[in-house]
Parts: sequence; structure tokens; C-alpha cells
Amino acid sequence: MKAILPGVPATGNELKMTSITIHRIADGRLAEKWAEKDVLGFLIQIGVMTPPSGGGRSGEYSASA
Repeated sequence: MKAILPGVPATGNELKMTSITIHRIADGRLAEKWAEKDVLGFLIQIGVMTPPSGGGRSGEYSASA
């Protein structure tokens, strides 16, 4: 999939992004939906942000992960 992000030059590198989606069903119908994704990890991989210093696990936001 190719996508363009304004102000971010394309690198052609493969990226990894983790996400989770939870659906709550009530009476056979979708009642609620929650979704979360690792946007910080994504922004670090494309070079828009730098990894946070300290506090995290070693390599947690590595661009080569």
C-alpha cells in the first residue's frame, strides 16, 4: 500500500504498526467499538519524531524492529 503524508518524504521502507480493536456486542448488535494504534511508534519509524529517552524497554520504538 502506498500512501502520501504531507511534509514527510517517502522512503520506500517497510513499517510496522500495532493496533487493537475491541467490539462490544449487545442484543446481537454492535453497541460500542474501541480502537487504538501505536501512532508514536509509527511517527518514529518515518522520522517525524525521535524515540523518548529512558523509561521504556530497550528497543521498544526501534525503527528497525
